[in-house]
Amino acid sequence: MTDRADLDIELIDRYLRGDIEAFNELMEAHEDRVFAVSLRMLRDREAALDATQDTFLTVFRKVDRYKATAAFSTWLYRVAVNTCYDHLRRQKRNEQTVSPKLTISLTRPLRMRSTPSTCGPRSKKHSTP
Repeated sequence: MTDRADLDIELIDRYLRGDIEAFNELMEAHEDRVFAVSLRMLRDREAALDATQDTFLTVFRKVDRYKATAAFSTWLYRVAVNTCYDHLRRQKRNEQTVSPKLTISLTRPLRMRSTPSTCGPRSKKHSTP
C-alpha cells in the first residue's frame, strides 16, 4: 500500500478507538477531492458543499464498515458518488412536485373582474340561493 493508504488505515483505527482528531485529519486529507467529485456531479457549488458534508457525516457514522481490501479513498469516493446520486434524486423529486403547480398557475389565463364590487368574497346580496 501507499503511504497515504497506510496513514488512512492508521487514522481510521485511531478514530475507531475514540480519537476524534484522527477523523478530522482524515477529513482534511480528503475533503478537497470529495468536494471536486461532488461539484463535478452536481454542477452547483452549494449543493456540492452540502454533499461533501453529507459524505463525511456518512463516513463518520459508518467507517467501521470499511474493509481494508481496497484503499480508503476508493471507498470514500463511492460514498461521495452515492451521496451525490441521493442529492440528484432528491432534487429531481422536488422539481417534479413543484414544477406542475408552477406550470399550471403560469399557463392559466388571469381573469380580471370588471368592477371592484365583485372582487373578493361574495357578499350575501350577490350570492345565489
